[in-house]
Amino acid sequence: MKNINKNDLKFLPQFDYNPYSYNNEKTIPKDPMGIENALSQQIKITQSNELSHEEDYVDTDNRIGRLRYLRSLLANQLIFLLTAFFIIIAILSESSIYDSASGYLILSAIYPCWRILWQTRKRLHDINLTGWHTLWVLVPYLNFLFIVYLIFKSGDENKNDYGLPSKPNPELDLTIIICVIGACIFSWSVLNEYIRPYSDDYEYYDSYYSDPAY
Repeated sequence: MKNINKNDLKFLPQFDYNPYSYNNEKTIPKDPMGIENALSQQIKITQSNELSHEEDYVDTDNRIGRLRYLRSLLANQLIFLLTAFFIIIAILSESSIYDSASGYLILSAIYPCWRILWQTRKRLHDINLTGWHTLWVLVPYLNFLFIVYLIFKSGDENKNDYGLPSKPNPELDLTIIICVIGACIFSWSVLNEYIRPYSDDYEYYDSYYSDPAY
């Protein structure tokens, strides 16, 4: 085979060639197109994508871990408590503004319930179970045990029938959970203090009218 003269290659941009250099010992660089480097980078990206994925809040076919599921439950609980608080104000208040807004508040209470079912389905996918098990949430008493099971049950570390595992939880998630727990406790206490006077009046009138001497 005829030897290749470097003077014949000086017009090819992919080769690191200096036309003003006359060093005969200079050789053509290895992998001039950078193919090996590009392939190695693509392999690293593919491997990282196979390990985890970003959480998609719209897609119901992906997976979420235990900490994200607990965070979602607490956030929905907080929304439900705030909505219930305003609903009670709307019912007990004599203002026409609250009366007109009570219907919208009742409709807004549906969102946390729907969100819990949505996130429960993705949590079931994380342990390689079908989303039909979400119906256990609708069963009284058993739903509490079922949710506790989902909170403590570890998911599959690798890819399962429902996709890739979610990325590791950041430390911020734990801080958010603690803050939401505090907000839920505060909301429960405020709601209880607001309802207690009406509950005491109801018990008084109920005992009064149930008295045989009345």
